[in-house]
Amino acid sequence: MPGISKSRTALPLIVGLVFVLGLFPALTAEAQRKSRASAPSRAPAADVARSPEAPTQSLALDAAAARTAKSTGLTLPIAKFMKFSQPIKLRYIQDEFTVFVPISERLKVNSALLHLQLTNSISLLRERSQLAVRLNGRIMAQITLNPQAPESRVDIRLPAELLKPGYNRLTFTVAQHYTYKCEDPTAPELWTDIDTVASTLTLNADLLPLAPRLSDMNTLFDAKLWGDPSFTIVTAPPAAMRDDQLQWGALTAQGAALRLNYVPLSIRHETAASSSRYSASTAAFPGLDQERLQYSDSALVGTKAELAQFVSPRILDGVAGSFLGVYPLDADPRRFVLVVSGTTAAEVTQAARALTVMNFPYPDTASMLVTKIEPPELPSYAGKNIVSEDGIYRFSKFDFRSTTVKGPGGSALVHDEHVESLHIEVVMPADLFAHENTNVDLELHFAYGAGLRKDSVINIYLNDRFEKAIGLTVEAGVVYHKYRVSIPLRSFQPGMNDLRFSPRLVPLITGECQIYNTENLILTIFEDSTLTMPKASHYVAMPSLRLLVRTGFPYTVKSGGTGTLVHVASNDSKTVASAWMVLAKLAQRHLRALDQALISFGLPQSQDHDLIVVGSISRVQPGLLKGAPLEYAKLSRVPYSVAVEQPSGERTAGGPLQWLLPGTSRPLERGGADVDPSKPVIMTQASDLTKSTLTMQYRSPLSSGRTATVFAAANEDVLLQGMAEMIKPELWEDLQGNLVVWSKGVEAVSWQKVGADYHVGSISAPARMEFYFSNYPWFWFIALIALIALLAVLTTRMLNRFRRRNHAKLEEMQRRT
Repeated sequence: MPGISKSRTALPLIVGLVFVLGLFPALTAEAQRKSRASAPSRAPAADVARSPEAPTQSLALDAAAARTAKSTGLTLPIAKFMKFSQPIKLRYIQDEFTVFVPISERLKVNSALLHLQLTNSISLLRERSQLAVRLNGRIMAQITLNPQAPESRVDIRLPAELLKPGYNRLTFTVAQHYTYKCEDPTAPELWTDIDTVASTLTLNADLLPLAPRLSDMNTLFDAKLWGDPSFTIVTAPPAAMRDDQLQWGALTAQGAALRLNYVPLSIRHETAASSSRYSASTAAFPGLDQERLQYSDSALVGTKAELAQFVSPRILDGVAGSFLGVYPLDADPRRFVLVVSGTTAAEVTQAARALTVMNFPYPDTASMLVTKIEPPELPSYAGKNIVSEDGIYRFSKFDFRSTTVKGPGGSALVHDEHVESLHIEVVMPADLFAHENTNVDLELHFAYGAGLRKDSVINIYLNDRFEKAIGLTVEAGVVYHKYRVSIPLRSFQPGMNDLRFSPRLVPLITGECQIYNTENLILTIFEDSTLTMPKASHYVAMPSLRLLVRTGFPYTVKSGGTGTLVHVASNDSKTVASAWMVLAKLAQRHLRALDQALISFGLPQSQDHDLIVVGSISRVQPGLLKGAPLEYAKLSRVPYSVAVEQPSGERTAGGPLQWLLPGTSRPLERGGADVDPSKPVIMTQASDLTKSTLTMQYRSPLSSGRTATVFAAANEDVLLQGMAEMIKPELWEDLQGNLVVWSKGVEAVSWQKVGADYHVGSISAPARMEFYFSNYPWFWFIALIALIALLAVLTTRMLNRFRRRNHAKLEEMQRRT
C-alpha cells in the first residue's frame, strides 16, 4: 500500500535524524572544549610543576608574578583564616563556603596569589561539575572537577584592587552532578574537599606611611595586619627598672593586646638611649636613638621629666597631666610611637590604665589628657558572654541576631552574606560545680516552613559534639515559643563554649525525575530565645593549668585581677618582657585587663594573693618553689609518673571496690598501663634545664588556699623565647596538668599531673559531700562503712534498751512463779 511504503521509506530518515540530534550536543561540547583549549588565554599561564597524582591547573597568573609573590610576600594557610583548622567540605548538588580574608588599612596590596589543593569525588560528571572561586562576589576562577584526576592544585591570581581594608569574602561554590538524568541532590558521592593547610594565600603588600590619631587606635593595633605582631615598650634610663615602670609597661602591653583580640602579641623591652641623629625641628623624637625601633611599633613610657631629653618640646608642652599621644617614628613613618606620660608617677599610671579601658574611639587628635577614670564596681566572674549560676540570658546577650536559614544544609542568610551555621558563644566560670544530673535549659523561639519531611531536624552541637536533636515533624509548618531543650551542665567546659544549631531540612515530595521545592526549606531562630543556668556553687580541685589556659583562673575571678601578685624575679629587659607577655595573654583570654593586679620585683608584706612568678629558675627565690612539682637546684628533684601494668584481660580503673560504685568505672585498653599521678617516682639528679622552658602550678607557699604559677627557664634568653612560643595558640592550648616543659617548637612539649589536689572556693556542707562523692568515688565506700557502723551501734543500743525494759519484767515474773 502506498501509505505503508511511504512510512517505511521515512523510517530510516527519522532514526538518522534522531541519532544526529542526540549526538549534536556532545559534538558541540567537544568542539567548544577544543576551541577553548586552542584559543589564547586572557592572561599567560604560570610555569607550575605538575605531578601525575595531583595535576595543576594554572589560572590567570604569569610566572613573574608568581615568583614575586613567593619571594617577597607573606604566605599563610587558608586554615589561619578559619575558626577551626579543618578541611572545607562541600556537599550536595550545590554548596558553598566563605573564608574571610583580613586586610589592614595600614597595607597597600600589590598582588595576591591563591594556591588551592583540593580533592573531588571520582563519581562526579566532569562536564557538569565545577568549583567557582569568588572574591567579594566577583568570579576569580572556574575549576573543572575531573573524576579521572580527582586531586588538583590550582594557582589563582587575585586582583589587588579587589582586596579592600576589612574582611574580604573568599567564597568557594560547587555545582556537582553524577548523571545527566534525574539524580538525588543529597547523594553521598557528591563531595569536594579543600585542604586548608596545604592551600595558601600569598600577599605582597607594603606598609603605608602614617599620620596617626588617637581615634585610629583600633586601626594602629590591627588584628588584620598580617604576620606575627610585635610591640616594643621603651622606658627611661637607668636600665634598672622600678616597680612603677614595671606596672606602666604591664598596663600598656595589656591595652595593646586587647585591641588585637585573639592574636598573640610578642613584646620587647628597651631602655631609651640618646642620639642626635634626628635633630630636625620637625622631628617628634629628636633625642631618641631609633635604630632598634624600626622593626615594630612601640610605646615610650615615663614621666615628663624622664622623657624630656628624648621628646620634642612641642610634645612635652602638652604633658600637663595624664597624657596619651601617638606620632609617626622619625626613622620610619610607617611605624608609630605611643607616648604614655604625666607629670607624676600616679599620672603616668592613670594614662596607662586609660589604654586598657577605652574600647570606644578616642578623640580625633594626636594627643589627649586623661583627667580622671571612674571604673564601675563589677562583681566577681564578670566578663563578656560569661554566665553565672541561677541566671537567665537571652541569645541577644551573646551577640546573636534573629537569623533565617534556607536549603537542605541550612545555609544562613544575614544581610545577603553566607554564614556557616547558627551558633552562640557561652563562657562558663572555671570553678562551677553542681549535681551530676543538673541541666542547662534552652527555651527556643523558632519557626520553620511548610512541606518538610518528618525526618527534618535541628541538630544541636556543643563544642562540635552532638548533644540533642529537635524533630521538625509538623508538615504544615509551625512557630514554637519556649521550646525547651536541656543539656547537661557537665557537657559544658570551663571558658568558651560554642553552642551550634545545625538544621537539616528535607522536602516533603522527592523522587526520581520529580520537581521538588526548596524554597520552603526555611527556618528562623529568634534572638529572644533564652539560656537558663541552674543553681550551682564555686568550688574546684586545683592545680589545673587547663583552667588557666581557658579562663585565666584563678587570677581573673575578681574584677581587674584584684588579689593577684605578679612577681618578676629579675629586672633585666628579657625577664620583664616575658612577664608582660604573660599578663597580655591573660588579658586577651579574659577579654579584660588585669589592671588591679600587683606587679613587683619584690614581695609585699601582705602576701594573701594568688601568685604568678616569672624569671630564670636560678633567680627565683627558693621559698617560692616550696611545694612545686619540680624542685630545681644543683641537685634537682624531678617527678616521673609511674605506669602500673595490669593483668591482661578487660580492666577498669578504680580498684576492686568498683562494684559498689556503679557508673564510675571507665574501660581501659586490654593489656595497657594506667598512671597514678599522685604517686610519681621522685628522682634526684644533677641536671640543667638548658634550652627548655617550664610552667608549673601548685599550692602557694605564701598563703593557704591560694595558687602559685611559675613560668621559668634556665636563663633569660630561653625564657623570652619560650614565652613568645607559649602565647601562640598551638602551644597555649596544649598546656595542661600542673607541670609542662617544652623546648623550641610545639613538637617537644611534655606535661604531667603531679601531687595531690587542693580545693578552691566556698561550698555548703551538702554540696561539699556531693562534690567529693562525684570526684572521689571511694568516699562512697567510706560513707557506706560509716553508715553501716552507725546503724550497728544504734541497733545494739535499741536492742539493749528493749531487753532492759522487757526482759527484766519477764525474769521477775518467772522468779515469782
